[in-house]
Amino acid sequence: MQNEKPMKPIPLSLIVLAILLAVPASAQQWCAPGATWIYHMGGDPNVGSGSYRYTYEGDTLVDGYVGQRISHFERVVVIMSGYEGVYDYWHDDLVTRTEPGIVHFWLPDLQEWDTLYWFSAEPGDRWTPGWHQYEASCEQAGYLEVVSVDIDWDIGVPVRKLTLRSYGNGAPDDYMIVMERIGSRTGCFIPRPPGWCSEFSETFCEFRCYSDEEFFYTPWPQFIHTCEHSTTVEQPAPAPTEAWSVFPVPFHDRFTVRSMSPKQTARMVLLDLSGRELLSQPFNGSMLNMDAGHLAPGSYVLRLVDEHGNYSHRAVIKE
Repeated sequence: MQNEKPMKPIPLSLIVLAILLAVPASAQQWCAPGATWIYHMGGDPNVGSGSYRYTYEGDTLVDGYVGQRISHFERVVVIMSGYEGVYDYWHDDLVTRTEPGIVHFWLPDLQEWDTLYWFSAEPGDRWTPGWHQYEASCEQAGYLEVVSVDIDWDIGVPVRKLTLRSYGNGAPDDYMIVMERIGSRTGCFIPRPPGWCSEFSETFCEFRCYSDEEFFYTPWPQFIHTCEHSTTVEQPAPAPTEAWSVFPVPFHDRFTVRSMSPKQTARMVLLDLSGRELLSQPFNGSMLNMDAGHLAPGSYVLRLVDEHGNYSHRAVIKE
């Protein structure tokens, strides 16, 4: 389904929002190196459960476009008498491609691209994430509509978060959230049609975590130490962003950076929300004090760059 955008003047608030979103490209990157999404697959406690794992494996060429190849692994744990066991399934790879603010995915049966995530959409905009490949009527009467747009700092840098309302048969069904870089925060990797396409909504999915070489993110605090059902896919390794902290937040004139492991030839860089470098200071050792007294109150992004050029972020706020 093509994106449906009503014709309307652009509010001043959206112009400001666009400026806020002009952060370094890495903050908005889709399928960063090592990107992995894990979803818990709910089930009957007397029967079993399982999980889905999606992993960015590399790039590929599809329909003349360079796309991202994402492997899809499923593990089902059955505890029902006579069927006990752990069953692994490798599904066909998914392929996505991006353009500014939009992630498309390839529908191999239909040999076409469709919108998976429309991160740049505004309230009132709507799209259908390939539901018509399951049942033709999903295309006409089933869609996702943007209810609100927020800026979220959950992964340490500002990303766009959209609250969506799903509609089935023209009637409102449920809510879900999608985030830049993260993708679907509720439901499965590919949002399922509402219940009236029943065979595609039987399994309850719960997003557990996302990780890549820079970020480790989970929306559920109780899953900080394990992103999996205890008998499913292995736990992903913690990302480097867990290894350092900044305090106080908010700060007045100065703040301190503390690293869990001593740094050598590292660098701390303070950026505004447009990605402009404001401060840069060498970081050698485990603690660094930075003076930002000359800066205006507001939100900033603090970047730790190691000797290999790898970097991670923290959000800081000046009062």
